[in-house]
Amino acid sequence: MHYSMSTVQKLINDHQNLDFDYPYQDIYLIRLLQTTTNALAGHFESNFAKYQLNDMRLLMLLAIQSKHEHGIRPSELSQLFHISRVNITRQLDAMTKNGWIERKMDPKDRRSQQLFLTRKGQQFLKQVATPLQQHLIKVLSCISQDEKNVLLNILTKLNNQITNDQPLE
Repeated sequence: MHYSMSTVQKLINDHQNLDFDYPYQDIYLIRLLQTTTNALAGHFESNFAKYQLNDMRLLMLLAIQSKHEHGIRPSELSQLFHISRVNITRQLDAMTKNGWIERKMDPKDRRSQQLFLTRKGQQFLKQVATPLQQHLIKVLSCISQDEKNVLLNILTKLNNQITNDQPLE
């Protein structure tokens, strides 16, 4: 679902005029975070579609790369990213088709597979490293280092609050 922040602002203003007792600034902040997150994801996907790369594939490639000596099981990726095995399998199939990863039987458990980056996968990560870095620099160029530090602190606090909060009863 895509909507502009001006639409959200208009709705908030309309409700404020009706004299409802809502935390309007909080509502706006949450909607702004959601919209910004969606925009960042869409911006990444559109800029890296030509590489057949999305955020999840990038994170999975980096996780597989970090375990280059021993490999990593698909189930470990599923737990690491809190994604179903079905979705992990879809991403792995695409990365295998691109020649970025290979599956090998786990010598300790023949029912399980280990994932490894191929030489092509290693070259691919080197190829996209510069465009990724340029992408990050461009996206964050509108804020100073001090602002980045403050934003990091704020988002970390918010993330901790959300992940540690108990559901409302």
